[in-house]
Amino acid sequence: LIIFITFGKCKIKAYIKRVLIFFALSFSFGGLMIFIYLAFKPKGMGIYNDVIYFDISPVLLIILTLVCYYILLLIKKLTKSVYKSDIHNIEIKINDKCYIFNAKLDTGCNVKEPFSGKSVIVAEKEVFNDFVPDKTKVRLIPFTSLGGSGILQGFCADNIIIDGKEADNSVYIGICENIFKDDIKAIIPSELINN
Repeated sequence: LIIFITFGKCKIKAYIKRVLIFFALSFSFGGLMIFIYLAFKPKGMGIYNDVIYFDISPVLLIILTLVCYYILLLIKKLTKSVYKSDIHNIEIKINDKCYIFNAKLDTGCNVKEPFSGKSVIVAEKEVFNDFVPDKTKVRLIPFTSLGGSGILQGFCADNIIIDGKEADNSVYIGICENIFKDDIKAIIPSELINN
């Protein structure tokens, strides 16, 4: 319930992974606190009925809470640009339909449409769940990755917008199946962001 409230709805595999991480962190914290209590017997710390208690004044608790809050706020501000530069909002329009999704920047993505040499945004088929490309306009795009090699079906979109800015419409969209794990459903080559 805690994980569902915090992260919202997601696929069952990602949900189970998050729950396991939550339990692992909880057990690790509990084990660490018990170790500290048994090894060092710190003043003001006690364990009763498997619950850890700290005997500290309310004023100290408020001060420590504020200190932790501002430290976390500072870390968030310092790392915000790093996280934002990694994930990009993609909006693709095809046949009067609009598909919006997030793509992860991949500096190692060098998939190209073989005849034109144009860049390719690689996306899972489920992103375009109700789109059936015109067979006469489909291009076969070879790719190689750490997991092996294969062929993607690719097509050009009517309009591509990356982070609110219109991009070159000659960029190809390569459709794959079950390549990406977790919440990442598409990758975008760095050259499309840097241009």
